[in-house]
Amino acid sequence: FFFLMIRRPPRSTLSSSSAASDVYKRQVSTQSTGVSSVSMELAQVGVLLALVGIVAQTHGISSGVELAMTLVSGWWFYSRVLVQRLGLEGWNQLLKWFGPFSILAALVLANRLFLEPSPPSTVSYLKAVYDPMAVSGVRVTAQGMTRTSANKGYMIVGIEAAALNPVDFKLKNLAGSIPIIRRFLDHGIGSDFAGEVVSVGRDCRWQVGDQLFGVSRSPVLQQYTTMSCDSGVARRPSSMTAVQAAGCGVTCITTYDGLITRRNIQPGQRLLVIGASGGCGSLAVSLGKLRGAHVTGIASGMNEETLRSLGVDEFVDYTADGFGEWEPSSMYDVVYDTVSSPDPRDPNYEPRARRWQKPGATYTAINSATIADWPRAILSRLTGADLQREGYDLFLPSATHDKFEAIANFSQDGYVPLIDTVYDTLDNRTLREGVERQMSRRAKGKIVFKLPPGKIDLA
Repeated sequence: FFFLMIRRPPRSTLSSSSAASDVYKRQVSTQSTGVSSVSMELAQVGVLLALVGIVAQTHGISSGVELAMTLVSGWWFYSRVLVQRLGLEGWNQLLKWFGPFSILAALVLANRLFLEPSPPSTVSYLKAVYDPMAVSGVRVTAQGMTRTSANKGYMIVGIEAAALNPVDFKLKNLAGSIPIIRRFLDHGIGSDFAGEVVSVGRDCRWQVGDQLFGVSRSPVLQQYTTMSCDSGVARRPSSMTAVQAAGCGVTCITTYDGLITRRNIQPGQRLLVIGASGGCGSLAVSLGKLRGAHVTGIASGMNEETLRSLGVDEFVDYTADGFGEWEPSSMYDVVYDTVSSPDPRDPNYEPRARRWQKPGATYTAINSATIADWPRAILSRLTGADLQREGYDLFLPSATHDKFEAIANFSQDGYVPLIDTVYDTLDNRTLREGVERQMSRRAKGKIVFKLPPGKIDLA
């Protein structure tokens, strides 16, 4: 079929010595080439339409639409950009002859992404994934494990509980929303977990049966996950339940890095926490008190009782009349801002709170209302040089084993996250509710899912 599409024009039977024969040959060649080109293009379009139809029938309309959109966008890029705008007419001739091979490549790719059946597995487990076609953009699926033993330097962890973070639905879900590309990536959800090691490879510091908590680079809102033995995890202390430990990941390490690694807050210093009732803010109140600091918390009045129970020395209600004129009685050594962001719903506290700092103090933030601050922060992290604005520190936390060991020790003195909601099951309904709760900005702490124990046959 493909050879027929690229067949050569028929040779003329007239003598090549006559001028009339030469003219006739050119006419026949031109007509034949035109017919051949049209036939080839129609055949290619037909094959691609058939491929889209197969994918739509076997994997649903959304997958068929996804493949069709990818093919159309690729053709537009070729015809409009490469040929017309960049003037690469030579590509026409190149793709004319290699068009059938591109069709074959498309068939192989579609088979790999859509049609190829999953390999047989010994264990099926629940997993939450991003899906732009699902309600709330997420769904729960059942997947199979092709192996139940970890490779060198890795371990398999049975997840007991996992927590959501706002960042899970700001940046990470992009990987689950890009057509075709998302099928090459693991678009699972979550990084904060508590669980038990069920298999370890060689050269691993952990053992089967160890109860761990921390932050994983692999998705964790699933019954099992595979992660590096060098991940930012530590043994879960007896002072923390699995739910508390799961909620401690990103928020605990962010607050630890902000107040200890970067500011090294000391007894007697004055600490202002902006957004004190949130996940990072409430932990900042607890950690500040554990370090002997005087802590002021800014939050909504409905959260005053909770923050008082955490030991906040001074509470400021940003919803009260007169907050716009409020000024502290003394300047602060550390300002920890967990609120300011590019989102127009979030107020930008920095211009005002800068006045409340002592001279020479550094304004510490986990987000910024100025988008240009993020490239500075990322480059500072990559190069090790301070490229940020003077007196300003927008930082990216770094999860390590040693830091989580220190967090485990702090937890025995009360450094544990506030828990807003705990779901005892993981299904589409509870996942949607949890995501909507996380995105509603009404959560007073972490949203945690308990996962049912799986069954791995280690034999």
